[in-house]
Amino acid sequence: MIAPNESGGAPRGREGEALLNAYLSRSGASYEWTAEPEKGDGFAPFDFDVADGPLAGRIDAKTTDGPFERPFHMSLGEVAEAAESAEPYR
Repeated sequence: MIAPNESGGAPRGREGEALLNAYLSRSGASYEWTAEPEKGDGFAPFDFDVADGPLAGRIDAKTTDGPFERPFHMSLGEVAEAAESAEPYR
């Protein structure tokens, strides 16, 4: 089992966010890492708000070291954001 980090999430999730942050920064897209560790908001309904490019919209990074077929958890806030936001939710 992976030990939780200070926000209650597993470090693997932060690794996935950092990987997506590296990709977005190299892509030239304008974006904000809304769940950036320094901001301390581990409960935001999405991790990135991308303003332009092919990934424009809101992105919630889901990371696992388990099998690809494993179900993943979405919080009630994430589900509401995905259902109600005018922005694409990925």
